[in-house]
Amino acid sequence: MQLDYLPAEPDGSVARGVIPGHFAGFDDIAHGGTVAAVLDDAMWWAIHHSCAAHTMTVELQVRYRRPVPVKTPLSVSGYLERRRGRLFWASATVCADADHEEVLARASGKFLTGRG
Repeated sequence: MQLDYLPAEPDGSVARGVIPGHFAGFDDIAHGGTVAAVLDDAMWWAIHHSCAAHTMTVELQVRYRRPVPVKTPLSVSGYLERRRGRLFWASATVCADADHEEVLARASGKFLTGRG
């Protein structure tokens, strides 16, 4: 997607951008796998910005609330929820950029680092 995730306080990441039209499943709506990838990236970046850890996704749960449009400005936020040893828990949302309160999709995930 080429979204630039910037650090957000506390323990988060934020990006604003557009999902290109070729990621549409149909009718200018982003494919669900594309939305999941964007949410996964937001969580990864939240962890990375918070503690410089390089992690792998071990569990991803996505809740699609409304269709996510392509070619439309969006805001994506990720948050590190907690950490225990090599395991991290995070969450993320995709919102319509014009109205940050309209959550289009949200995710939670579990991430693992190879280093302690």
